[in-house]
Amino acid sequence: MRTCTCRVYLMLLVVPAEEIQMSKEAHIADIVVHLHPGSSCDDSDKIEQDLRAHEGVVSVHFSEAEHPHSMVVAYNTEVVTSEEVLSEIRKCDREAVMVSM
Repeated sequence: MRTCTCRVYLMLLVVPAEEIQMSKEAHIADIVVHLHPGSSCDDSDKIEQDLRAHEGVVSVHFSEAEHPHSMVVAYNTEVVTSEEVLSEIRKCDREAVMVSM
């Protein structure tokens, strides 16, 4: 059995709407999700595209050079939960984990 040791981070950022130029106040949070290194889903572009289509997801990106198995997802907490975001990611990688401190 293969084990994986990962560093885990959870970032929460709430930004008033006027700072992100939206018409009403938005509550934006960032989560870091670690994909399993042995995942069969190697297409980070597809994961990003699928997540961006999810209502409430503001941005998605991988840090390919530094942490190829980690992604940061920003989402509106009044529209979608972190559990829903993780559930969407797990459609591709069942072993994906949300990172926390």
